[in-house]
Amino acid sequence: GVAAVTAAVIALDRTIGRGEPVNNISNAFRKLQQQAGLTATEGIDRLRSATGDLIRDFDLMRQSNLANQLGISAGDFEKLAASAETLGEAVNIEVVPALELLTTAFGKGQDRALIQLGINVDLAKAEAEYATSLGKTGEKLSELGKKEAARIAIMREVEAQTKRVANETISSGDSAQKV
Repeated sequence: GVAAVTAAVIALDRTIGRGEPVNNISNAFRKLQQQAGLTATEGIDRLRSATGDLIRDFDLMRQSNLANQLGISAGDFEKLAASAETLGEAVNIEVVPALELLTTAFGKGQDRALIQLGINVDLAKAEAEYATSLGKTGEKLSELGKKEAARIAIMREVEAQTKRVANETISSGDSAQKV
């Protein structure tokens, strides 16, 4: 009797205690979507669609808020979210950790984490190409320029790897049907 009531009170307290972080994330997401000219419902619906409804709303909002803090546009985040399931599945990583890897790597312009998803980015080459496009040499790029070069190369490789993996999956399915 008393032990069950105590356990229920403790469980309720923990649930209520988690309410504040959920509200904070939800409120931040709502504000972010308003800045993008969307309602929170429109924003979450777009992300659900991008991820095939495989990620809980809370995780989508949390990752979207992180992406915003890292300076990732809503459009780029949608592209990353859409790639997370395909890339993660190919290397046996669940969709939420795959999205976390993609978001952090893209947001910080760091390619090392992407190796876990089968993506290799040559940052030195990316910086040289970006500098050339600006009429500069790689040594003349600011830290912001280097980060932008990394982001461009990372997105290009994420999109290319997603297409490769999706095509391999389709090809594998065709081969299995023929057998």
